[in-house]
Amino acid sequence: MAVEIDSTYKVGPNAAGGCPDHAHLFCFLLNTTVMTDEGRLTEGCYLTWKLYRSGVKQVFETGKVVGCDGIYVGGNLSVPRGRYVIQMSVATDSGLKGSGSYKFTVEDYP
Repeated sequence: MAVEIDSTYKVGPNAAGGCPDHAHLFCFLLNTTVMTDEGRLTEGCYLTWKLYRSGVKQVFETGKVVGCDGIYVGGNLSVPRGRYVIQMSVATDSGLKGSGSYKFTVEDYP
């Protein structure tokens, strides 16, 4: 599984523009790519995740989605500046499972 910040929300290398006050629907999008031996999956994925803020043991946000293409972060939450790590797991209709993590920062929009 590969992850990157969607270009709409990217403000630097591995950096997303944050929502310091309050997100309306979500703060930013992390694009996910789920690969198997047969290639990239576009359907039949079940993603779950936990988002942690660096230096804080408590989970900042959790979520799950049916789909292979993205995780919307900060659903109706503020996402303050800082360093984060997202831990993800995926299960597929074909029974495959995988996991991964991605470290990134949240900064102010320029």
